[in-house]
Amino acid sequence: MAKKEKTAQKPKNVSLVLQANNTEYQSSGDSIYEAISALPVPWIELKTKGNLIVSKGEKSAEKFMFLALLKRLLRSPLYRKLIADQLEYLLR
Repeated sequence: MAKKEKTAQKPKNVSLVLQANNTEYQSSGDSIYEAISALPVPWIELKTKGNLIVSKGEKSAEKFMFLALLKRLLRSPLYRKLIADQLEYLLR
């Protein structure tokens, strides 16, 4: 039986920062959708509007979001996909 070789983990190529509640929440992932899904803030704790800043390589994009949209972003996988596609378009 052959042993499996350990592969080095690839660095995450998308980093995301959510500025809300006078705090910065950071996450990263291989795609924008994964980075949004990995945000460490529960939607119930959001109390104010915020900025979503995504950077991929040398490019970065920023999206302002009101409270209702931020809560929907953290609750709904369908809305996460929609916002991920919009941010991907902004990064082109």
